[in-house]
Amino acid sequence: MRHSHGEDLDEYIRLARNGKNLLIFEPLTESVRNWERLMLGLRTNEGVFQKDVEDFARPRGIRYQEKFDLLQKRGFLSLKDHRYRVTSRGYFVLNGILEALVA
Repeated sequence: MRHSHGEDLDEYIRLARNGKNLLIFEPLTESVRNWERLMLGLRTNEGVFQKDVEDFARPRGIRYQEKFDLLQKRGFLSLKDHRYRVTSRGYFVLNGILEALVA
């Protein structure tokens, strides 16, 4: 479940003045949760589990392994202890790395 305060500042102020609930809730599908886990996880020092990448890619028919191998050889991505991590060099091209999981 994702929550936000909405995009309309005037509406937010009106709700706040009237003591109304300020949060907007958005249910997320499993697919969206899995994608966001990868997208956000690669932005951390911990990275993401190789199994999570495989579990995301396999049902979608995404063949990421060759692309990830090349990204590792070029120093953008590392695989250690079954976790993919973006290197300091890869951090600046992270969106391109993520494209390997959707293209």
